[in-house]
Amino acid sequence: MISFTDNIDDLVSRIQARADRLGDAEDDNLVADVQTIVGEGQLARAGREIDPSFSQWQPNQPQYAARKGFLPVGVLTGEMLSRENMMGTVQAQGPQITIRYAGSPSARLKVEAFQRGGRLMWGLDDHIRAELKERLREKVGHDLHQQ
Repeated sequence: MISFTDNIDDLVSRIQARADRLGDAEDDNLVADVQTIVGEGQLARAGREIDPSFSQWQPNQPQYAARKGFLPVGVLTGEMLSRENMMGTVQAQGPQITIRYAGSPSARLKVEAFQRGGRLMWGLDDHIRAELKERLREKVGHDLHQQ
């Protein structure tokens, strides 16, 4: 008779192996996927002028808005919110993936000033977190069931 637990040792070992490899940059482009999910999520949110908690950014002061031609908040030269800068630079070390804003020193100063002014731009929101969880769920599920 076959028991439900006949392959439990194999399953436990595959779970442990999966946990050990979860942050491996060579593992099915997981790091690149995380970078894409986070970067594209932040770009989409910035395009709607909302912060990681989905609160609307404060509008520009009227004089500044007029001076910059009434462009959206956070957009003047395009440098600060460029795709390259928002996708960031990524580093994977063990189980941790770190993404840093990729802009030039001047762009980083703009982002810091922008955020000090009460407009949070950089950060994970609920949608990004949900996409990351789904990607990890798919990854773990595939690895556990792959022969």
